[in-house]
Amino acid sequence: MNAVVIGASGFLGAHVYQRLHDQGAHVHGTCGHHHRPGLQAIDLLDTRDMARYLNSLRPDVVIWCAKRTHENGDEQALNETGLCNLVRSVPDATRLIFVSTDGVLPGTGGPHGEQVRPSPFSSDSSIARYTNGKLWAERWLQSDSPLARTTTIVRTGMIYGRAVSGEWDARTAAVLKAFASGETFSRADNLLRTFVYVDELASALCELATIDCIRGIVHAGPEHGESHFSFARAIARAWSLPMHLVRPHQIPPEDVTEREVRLDTRLNTSFLRSKLATQFHSVDERFTLLARQA
Repeated sequence: MNAVVIGASGFLGAHVYQRLHDQGAHVHGTCGHHHRPGLQAIDLLDTRDMARYLNSLRPDVVIWCAKRTHENGDEQALNETGLCNLVRSVPDATRLIFVSTDGVLPGTGGPHGEQVRPSPFSSDSSIARYTNGKLWAERWLQSDSPLARTTTIVRTGMIYGRAVSGEWDARTAAVLKAFASGETFSRADNLLRTFVYVDELASALCELATIDCIRGIVHAGPEHGESHFSFARAIARAWSLPMHLVRPHQIPPEDVTEREVRLDTRLNTSFLRSKLATQFHSVDERFTLLARQA
């Protein structure tokens, strides 16, 4: 398999790149303006740069893990220009696996299946621009894209775990730091998400690259979702931290309305779990395993 990982220097992309490399795939990866050993620095918004790179490789599969940064602008530009540059620079038979987000889903009534109608944000916040960019990409990839027949769109929730370099993701690191302070802190217990361990998500993406194409949208992650409060409690249980320090709070209705907070974007992941050998562990199971390995 000749594979390209777009965004191979990022949190998820680095895991995907490393896993494909370890599996013996012929894998290439891109990074942004900050060069990383073994990766190709590419400006995703530069049409000729992208075309030269992809035409020289002619990949069988491309896995899109790129996210907006200060260098490449907002997600809308990244998709409307960068993603289009990619799609138009590879053969029509190329497999594309595009990582999207649960943020495109309505904030009530979860767990949400793949057929639930997505909902754009109306504000101009950074979260809104990011999510609306992903939603634009989903719609384009399923309709006007030359790769519509060979594209799998993977929606996923909150990604957690250790980076390839060993650091915890920002959310887990913040919880561990709060426990270490010895002072009480709170996390929302009405903010519900599907938390996905980064290495398991990387495994699923690599497995999708090797099986018959599942066209359209799939939801990736464990069977059950969590609140941000229960996520913090799972960390406390795994490392025997003082659980009484973390307390629940509720995001009030006025904040939900004014800030367009989507309280419940949990995913129904039963379809993809039935298709893959990859196992998605619950937050409790995964943190317990990680604590034992420490």
